[in-house]
Order: sequence, then structure tokens, then C-alpha cells
Amino acid sequence: MIVLDDLKDQVPLREISRISGISLSGYYYRPGKRDVQRLDPSTKERIKDIASERPTYGYRRVWAILRNQGTRVNQKTVRKVLNDSNLTLPASRHRGRTKSRNLFHPHGPDQLWETDITYIPIESEMTYLMCVKDCFTKEWQGYHFSRSCMARVAIRSVDNAVLMAFNGTVPKGLVLRTDNGPQYISHEFRNAMKLPEIKLE
Repeated sequence: MIVLDDLKDQVPLREISRISGISLSGYYYRPGKRDVQRLDPSTKERIKDIASERPTYGYRRVWAILRNQGTRVNQKTVRKVLNDSNLTLPASRHRGRTKSRNLFHPHGPDQLWETDITYIPIESEMTYLMCVKDCFTKEWQGYHFSRSCMARVAIRSVDNAVLMAFNGTVPKGLVLRTDNGPQYISHEFRNAMKLPEIKLE
């Protein structure tokens, strides 16, 4: 390009372009500087605070809150901060709950229970609160808090609920509704529910 700059005052640029094979657009092109912005530390902390306050929110909802508060940051940045801080939710691998036409509708308490998992980020890791709720009274019957969400943890949450609600003796006909998460469809969990004769839905 230096040579072309020296010749442009003596030879028309079109002729230089024809001889050299360099297009005019290529000659006039000047790469611009990339606009690289460093993330403000206060914004990074705000992203982590929102994720901690709302542990069930994904990066898009966290980004939406920031946008509504007037903080300009792109979604990829929010996702990276959450990933680096281990504040992202585990990918869902289940297919959802049983279809509505097959659901049992309780007419009183202690007929149908339902499981629930709440993701709670603590410092640099994700923890799990597994709860069991009575679908008629909407009251929590038992829970178990753990750093993992394996089948044994799910079993312990049900055991605690049975102990707290019935002093360890399960009433006949109790149904437990779960989703199709890996901990609930495991042989370990299903076999554990056979002993107290809890029917799974």
C-alpha cells in the first residue's frame, strides 16, 4: 500500500488497480480498532447478586433485570460471569411431569405429595433444597438440603417428610408425584419407595 500511495499522484488509481490486481475498495479499506470494553467490577458483582437473590433465574432473566435497571451489558457477558462464578442452573434432562389426564386429584391431606427441587447458589457452588409438599394443603412435609441432587438425597427428603408427618408410618394409598429427573427415575429411588409402599406418579 505504501508503493500505491507513492504512485497515486502520478498514475490514476483505476489504472493502478488494474495493473496491481488490488481493488479500489481494498485500497480504501482501513481496519478500525475493536471496541473492547472491560466489564465494570460493580456490574459483575450486581450480576452475581441478582443470581444469588433469584437462584431459579437463568442468564436471560438476570440480563433483563439489569436492562430494566438501566445497566447496559450484553447477554453473553452475563452468561460468562454466571459460568465463571458457578451460578448457572444445571441443564434440565427430564421430560416434564406426568400428563394432566393421568394426574391423581386428592380430596384431602396425606393423599398426594409432590417433590420439588430449589437451586441455591452459595459462594462458589450450587446447592440443592429438596422438599416434599402436600398437594391438598400446599404445606411442606419435609426437606433435605445438600450439595448434590443425587437419588440418595431425594430419598432422604422423602424419609424426612414421612418421619415428620407420620412419625415414620406411611398411610395406605399415599401417592408421590415426581418429575422425570434422573434422581427420581433411578432404580435406587424407585426401590426405596417400595418399602413404605408409596405409589409413584
